[in-house]
Amino acid sequence: MARDDADGMSSILSSRAVQPGTINAGRPHELDVFIAMAGTLGIDCHRTNTHVLENAIWQVTYQPSELRHCFGRYGLMPDIRLLNKQTNRAMYFEAKFQGHHGNAEERAGKLFTHHFVDWFMGKTGMPYHAYRLIFTGSLATDAKYTDKFQYLYDSDEYLCWDGSTSRMREYLDLLCQRYLFA
Repeated sequence: MARDDADGMSSILSSRAVQPGTINAGRPHELDVFIAMAGTLGIDCHRTNTHVLENAIWQVTYQPSELRHCFGRYGLMPDIRLLNKQTNRAMYFEAKFQGHHGNAEERAGKLFTHHFVDWFMGKTGMPYHAYRLIFTGSLATDAKYTDKFQYLYDSDEYLCWDGSTSRMREYLDLLCQRYLFA
């Protein structure tokens, strides 16, 4: 049995060379989504050594830290925050990757319980639930996952992303029109 270290992380898990949920030669899948999102919004993505990419309208932050302690000692660590600097409206994203086995889609459900949605709207001050899911890997393509999403989430609460720029653009256009430019 693995012992927990001071951060509560299993010593076996933390010693892995490549952590679960990573693709592209060890680069986290969240970083791929971050770069694609920023690029879709017309932001120069050649500076991928930074956690914040922006232009005159948008600021895209990789692993924003403002929610890290929102439950006191514990909190949330979204993968991406998209901020419209003109309206000061934001959307947080969790990028979920999974192979053919796992329960990432089930773990994502905690972000959409009625109690959490109400609490998060109060926390962010946004007049909408400002959390969305971007599913990649088998979560985006395997029917055993995709067929049930329509029963678990509203249609704009998730994107099954196959890496396509046009799919990302279509999804962001929808979110911007409904929430971020309102």
